[in-house]
Amino acid sequence: MKKTVVIAAISIAASLSLAGQKDTVVVDMNGTRVEMVPNGEDLATMLQEIQMKTREIQKVISEQNTKMSAVNKQFKEGKISQDEAQKQRDKIVEQTEKRLEELEAEIEVAGKNYSEAVTNKNKTTTNKSGETFEEQWLAEAKSYEEGSAMESPANIEGDEGSDWFEFDSDSDEIEDLEFDWEDEFDWDKKKKNDNTTNFVLDFHGGWNFLIDQDGNTLADNGELDYYSSNVWDLGFNWKTRLGAPGNKLYVKYGFGFSWHDWKLRGNNYLSKVDNGGDQRVAFINDPSLNIQDSEWSMCYLNVPLMFQLDLSDKGMDNGFTLGVGGYGGIRLGSKSEIEYIDSFNDDVSQETSGNLYTNSLRYGLMGQIGFNSFKITAQYDLNPLFRDGYGPLDAAGNEISSLNNMNVTIGFSF
Repeated sequence: MKKTVVIAAISIAASLSLAGQKDTVVVDMNGTRVEMVPNGEDLATMLQEIQMKTREIQKVISEQNTKMSAVNKQFKEGKISQDEAQKQRDKIVEQTEKRLEELEAEIEVAGKNYSEAVTNKNKTTTNKSGETFEEQWLAEAKSYEEGSAMESPANIEGDEGSDWFEFDSDSDEIEDLEFDWEDEFDWDKKKKNDNTTNFVLDFHGGWNFLIDQDGNTLADNGELDYYSSNVWDLGFNWKTRLGAPGNKLYVKYGFGFSWHDWKLRGNNYLSKVDNGGDQRVAFINDPSLNIQDSEWSMCYLNVPLMFQLDLSDKGMDNGFTLGVGGYGGIRLGSKSEIEYIDSFNDDVSQETSGNLYTNSLRYGLMGQIGFNSFKITAQYDLNPLFRDGYGPLDAAGNEISSLNNMNVTIGFSF
């Protein structure tokens, strides 16, 4: 990217000497106009003075760019926060503007002083050839306009042969500064800012699995229809960076709600039974029923805590993430439902609001992997779904102990 910064523009207007009118040089410095009436020698001195001030201006702007690059580098490396970086940028800009205003005022004062001195001198002075300085200036101005170099200590060409009152800021340092600025502050691309703590809304959906004490999923009467055994999770969480700015380790915490459905295959359903005077729950198979739907469901209030490695270049959840943690929850409600077609070919639906001897609390481990907002999460309950000593019973009447729930979800963090 190349930008040309015009420090000052000098326009020369020469005219024949008329009554009460002098040849003038107009210096326009960022909108401030100074008119002078110099001869050739005074013009050279004046241009030299302005050239020196212009180089000072170039130096001030170059120093600003260097300081900006240093601040952006510190922010990008995580050594300073966004607020601190912005404060330093504002201070640099303020100092630069103040110095530029001082230099502009100095040029304006110098121009006015030269104008007054030369005007007084032109009233009584001629050169050795007998020409008035107005006539000499007219000739020199014409030569200047035709592209001839003026013989003076301040050559119109700068050190590199370009117009001395312009300079190009296409150095690598300037390009880096402009790129970093646009990259760091392109708010449209940043889904989250760089605050230490951000609120995160999680929405996930997936599937439930029941795992027995041997690590196997249930079969026969207790086999789940995994495609329809769903879980939906809505989380209201906060994510806080651990350590200094730029650290990639975060802790995520909050609360949420989850809705779990377990659906059985075939003509099977889960129900309370009397097993020799003891109440149990059992997986029952009834060939006489044409079961269309057999499921039970629960709702939990959960409190998760997860440590997360977030490799986002900026903000949070804008890159690869990996997290591990745990959770605890309390059951808010539960019910079971059976839909079947009876012997009269009528649709029958039975719904029971009961806990089916399930544990009122749950706790377990969780892991998560993601990229940007997209996440895949796995949870495993460390405590059994059903209360110890209450089943469920299998088809042979034997109790299935330590039947734990596991679920895998996919979703998004906003």
